[in-house]
Amino acid sequence: MIASFLGAISWGLVLSYKEMSMPQRRWLVYWGVTPAILGWICILLPQAIQVGPLVALFALILVVDRYIYRQQGLPVFWLKLRFRLTFGVTLALILAEFVQ
Repeated sequence: MIASFLGAISWGLVLSYKEMSMPQRRWLVYWGVTPAILGWICILLPQAIQVGPLVALFALILVVDRYIYRQQGLPVFWLKLRFRLTFGVTLALILAEFVQ
């Protein structure tokens, strides 16, 4: 669910940034659903190997969000929040793996 939410942020940017070109809009709309699809694929993997792909997915989302941050000139606090969220999710996934 978190991956879906993070992808959907790009749809909000498409709706709120009027100066964005059509190719940028199209790319962000497609990207908006990609984390949800990849997240579902990760969940369908055997439980013993889910953590690695999920951590990689959140790292990918962060890389793309950093690219979006630079392209759209988003506020610095947004990128800081994204780093913290990625760290928290990654830590939670790793801890959950060890608790099992």
